[in-house]
Amino acid sequence: MMSQLTTRSERTDRVTPVYVAGLLALAVGLALVAIDQFVVGSLDTRLHEIYDPVGKYGDPGALYAALYGIGVFGIAAWSAVLNLTRNGRRSAFRWSLTLLAVSTPVVLAPAVVTEYGTMIVPLGLSAAYVAAWLLGVIGVVAHWRTRTQERTGAVW
Repeated sequence: MMSQLTTRSERTDRVTPVYVAGLLALAVGLALVAIDQFVVGSLDTRLHEIYDPVGKYGDPGALYAALYGIGVFGIAAWSAVLNLTRNGRRSAFRWSLTLLAVSTPVVLAPAVVTEYGTMIVPLGLSAAYVAAWLLGVIGVVAHWRTRTQERTGAVW
């Protein structure tokens, strides 16, 4: 049975590790995109698989830029939320919830968008970002639970 949370550090101890793990997942996602762009080339290969049969070809530059943008924005935004959380700011929960809501379509789109029946972005390039998003969901839920417990004294 858990006791009622009483201090700022007890409150942030539950949420901080989840946000840190999410930041690490975003960093891994950025590294995977860079490795793919400069070494592996799976996105370029995928675009050829999709568009060569129909006589078109899409340059992967814009997709790489979008994937880098997702990673950089995610790291900046979740770092800010982590800072608010560590400082015990009450606004941390609102910011984390807002960030999660705004990032949902942006992060999930590369994992689900298809053309001619094939996913455009290889799942390996979007998997770390989806993992970071899931950690964001877990962090927001943990944040909500600690806030609820502090207000009501409920035991989870």
